[in-house]
Amino acid sequence: MLGSAQINGRFLGTEPYALQRSEDKPVANDKAAKSGQPIGQERLSANKRSSQGLDDNQPVPQHRVIKVRMWLSVENNNKFVRGKSRAREEIERSLLSRFAMEKTDKHGWNYVLSIPYTTDEELDRIIYEDIYADAQSIADLRHCFTEGGITSIDDPERSW
Repeated sequence: MLGSAQINGRFLGTEPYALQRSEDKPVANDKAAKSGQPIGQERLSANKRSSQGLDDNQPVPQHRVIKVRMWLSVENNNKFVRGKSRAREEIERSLLSRFAMEKTDKHGWNYVLSIPYTTDEELDRIIYEDIYADAQSIADLRHCFTEGGITSIDDPERSW
């Protein structure tokens, strides 16, 4: 199966037989071989590019950053459970720190986040799936629950 000697899982000299290419075998796609592209990855023609939404005339989506104010409360599920402070620390360390978290008060529940996004749909996905859902699952691991709200600093009418 191998085209070269093998000692302790390391190949000596050439690659495995399955990866070697024989010079006498014709290439499956001569156009791809001449263009230097991998087989099956030919360049798209202009009409294919435009039909797939890859037209050169389309503007590239601009990366934007929105500053939001977040209120997040972490509470125990019942009076016999302890762990809300550790859940809050883990949420801050592993989740909110990705969004340039600024805590307004050391022991408070208010944060200022900077969220990068390109479209409004992506922003909604980041807030609902990446922030709220991940915070809830981290709290759930410590038998806690979360409550929260996010409001845009620039546009107070915009909230999640």
